[in-house]
Amino acid sequence: QGNAGSEPGLIGWAKRSGESALLEAAEISSGLKGYIGSVALSADGRRLAASAPKGGRVVYIDTETSEVVAVSPLRDVCGLAPGLTERSIVETTGFGVVRETRDGRPSGISQKWSEIAFDNHVRRLA
Repeated sequence: QGNAGSEPGLIGWAKRSGESALLEAAEISSGLKGYIGSVALSADGRRLAASAPKGGRVVYIDTETSEVVAVSPLRDVCGLAPGLTERSIVETTGFGVVRETRDGRPSGISQKWSEIAFDNHVRRLA
């Protein structure tokens, strides 16, 4: 987490060898408002998703190329978990939205419960 007005590098990678780097693409830092709430890998390991609830977006990165695949807007998004299909991620919000995305586009389950407010955490159980 950084200052809300700054745009520090917030998403990166590390290898077991100790090598690490922050991804510096403008699409990554712009609009994140200095905070990442959750990160998740797709079940096939090809997509890294990082949520920015203060910025209302999820950044999707190809794990083989380190390129930004998509930036998906969703108000108060924070919870992330592997989805049911390759390259998919399930996103949850504090406003009761649960949706599965593939490369940042809705692609499966999508539900909104107006009477439920989530804690913004989600975990895949099976």
